[in-house]
Formats: sequence, C-alpha cells, structure tokens
Amino acid sequence: MNSTRTLSSSPRGSITLLPGLSEQRRWLAERCLDVMKRWGYAEVVTPIFEFLDVISRGVSDDLMEQGYKLTDRQSGRVMIIRPDVTPQIARIATTSYRDIRPLRLSYALDVFRYEQSHGGRQRELFQIGAELIGVKTPEGDLEIMGVLRDILEELGISEYRVIISHSDYLRGILKECPEDIGEPLMEIIRKKSLSGLGELLKGRAISKRLYERLSRLLFLFGERGILTEARRIGSEPLSVRAVEVLERFYEGLKEQDLSDRVLFDLSEAEGLQYHSGIVFHVIDFRSDLSLGYGGRYDEMLAHFGQPDTGTGFSLDAQALLQASTLKFNEKEKILLCAVTGPEGLSERLRKMGYSVVQSYEAGKSAILREARNIKADFVIKVNHRSGDYELISLKEGLRKKTASEGEILKYFEEVN
Repeated sequence: MNSTRTLSSSPRGSITLLPGLSEQRRWLAERCLDVMKRWGYAEVVTPIFEFLDVISRGVSDDLMEQGYKLTDRQSGRVMIIRPDVTPQIARIATTSYRDIRPLRLSYALDVFRYEQSHGGRQRELFQIGAELIGVKTPEGDLEIMGVLRDILEELGISEYRVIISHSDYLRGILKECPEDIGEPLMEIIRKKSLSGLGELLKGRAISKRLYERLSRLLFLFGERGILTEARRIGSEPLSVRAVEVLERFYEGLKEQDLSDRVLFDLSEAEGLQYHSGIVFHVIDFRSDLSLGYGGRYDEMLAHFGQPDTGTGFSLDAQALLQASTLKFNEKEKILLCAVTGPEGLSERLRKMGYSVVQSYEAGKSAILREARNIKADFVIKVNHRSGDYELISLKEGLRKKTASEGEILKYFEEVN
C-alpha cells in the first residue's frame, strides 16, 4: 500500500475545509445567524453525541439507521453522533426551557450521517437552522417562512422556489387504501412509479378506480391551481383539512410577497414519520441545488415528555455557498518583513483591521514567494540602507513605493 496516499486520505464523505473555504463557511454562518437573531432566534450549540435511547424518541427510523454509533466507556450505554439537530432542540425545549414559550432557537452545526459514497454524497453536513416552539397557529409557519426568505435574500439567492406539501394529505389518501399494501405503495409514491402502480392493479391489490386516483396523485405538482385537483382526489376528511390548511397558508404567503416563490407537491412522501403538518423543500433553480428542508413536527415534543408544537427548517451550508451570488470579501493580508516592538507598524495595522503576517525571510524573492503562498495583497519590507519602508502591491503589478511609517499608516487608512 502507498503509505503517502494512506496518510493523506480521509474517510469518504468527510470534509476538510482548507484556508479560504473555512473562512467562507464562517462568514456564511455569521450572516445567517445574524438574520435569525434579528427575528429573535438565539443561537444554541447542542452536544455532538447523545444517548441513543434518549434521542431516538425524536429521530426517524431511517435517520437512526444512518447514524454513527459508539459506546460510552463510563456507563456502557450506546451513544449516537448527532445525525440531526431538531430532536436535540426538542429535548432542550421540554427540559431546560420548558417554561419559555414561544421559544426561538437557531443553530449552525455539523451533523453526521452514513451515506453511500456514490454520487459524491457527504457524510458530514454543516446545517443552519431555526426552530420555533410553542406557536400552534399558521402564523408560526409563516414566521419561519419569513426568516427563510430573509436568509436567502441576505445571501443574494433570488431564483429559489419553496415546494410545499402537507403530511396529512397523503395520510388521508393511505387511509382509503388496503392496509397490506401500505409499505409498497409508499415506495411507489416516493419514486413516482406509474409502472409500480400498474403492477398493484395487475395483481388486483387495488381497484381500477383507486388506480386512477393514485395515478393522478403521483403528478399533483404545480402552482396554486393544483390544490383544486387535490380536493377532487383526496376525499377523506384528513386530506380535505390538509388542503384547507394549505389554501389558508398560501393566502398568508401572499402578504409576505412569497406566493410567487411557491409550488405545491401533494405526493411528497418523505418525512411522514417525522412531520405533522406543513412540510417544505427549498430549491435554487439557478444552480439546481437543494438548499434545505423544513416543516412542522408537533408530535415530536411529546416524545420528550411535554406535548407542544414546533416548526422550523434546516439549510445545507455548502449548497447555500454554491447558490449565493455574493462575493466573499477577505480582509487584505499584509506580509511585513520587520521585527518590531509591541507598538510597531505591524501592531498598528492589525488594530486598523488588517491581517498582518510576519515574515522571517531575508531575500526579496523568498518574501514575494511567501506573499503569494498566503495570497497577500501587499508586502512591506524594510529598506535597511535608508531605514524607510518599501511597499509592494501584488495586485498592481508589483509597483514599489518607498515611504516612512507615517505615510504607510496613512495609505492603509485610505485603503481601509
């Protein structure tokens, strides 16, 4: 085995953020957290691992299977590395903050899930999210949508769409179907497989009439008008109420200038075990990226000992970075070739907000090479003959300027 390759490799799906990318991610998180703070959402940092028997109360079976597990040496109990943040917040909301309602919390944290390595899927995801606990009315869902809108606008993402569904609509449809085909039918709906539906009809697992309704269900995707078709297909009271909720929700989105961003997908089958109301998926049409998911999870909090309501979203930071049209502006870096005291030129420039990197090289070519390695904008070196400074701008074709310390400071005051 090639030892060099072994030492340089990381587990597939893990993330190494080199200088530049790590700063961009921090910049992104700070902007998003700042937006959420303006809405009253306070940042929380949850444990990286939890006891499996505790957190499993609020985690879907699929997510439990994807989680990385280990044993606590002290207690012998099985732990899981954080696969999702929302169940942790549900636990916090029903323990440490059980008496504070409404409760608004935000986060920017890594989650870890096992994914097959094909397709470049990551096992380590940096998520940014907001959770609103204790508002059971549609106004809570509308607030979450407002926070989401402001984050996307803050990042310069303008070509996004929010695909909305309601978990009870599909539950109502399934109530009208034979119980013994529940699981295969759900898989057919997930895959939008008309041929799979045809196999159920051929095997007489469903009637011709039910086949026709379900085949229409598979394509219940589109703008506001699709809700009219949804009413015709879903006659069970649970489905009818779900459509009514979506219609009222759409009217609320009009007031937030979000109605033109909305599409409906009444055949959405993901998250039925997790969600209990309005569910949404955010997509950037310009870059064809999935930005994140959200929705209501009222039943989850009861599993942690206190029935309550909750709604929120989680966004994929990497996708947000790719979709953002804003340019990340780094502070100018200055390579200073001089040994100075505590109040020397380097220190004064740092107090002005610049990044100043000390060079210990002697030759000019070595100094310039180091400057390029760290992507410096300027080099400042001492002219030992005159005692003045030599200023070199790497972005302006290595133009040189000899100046005193005062002139250097004045120059960077103007640049800043």
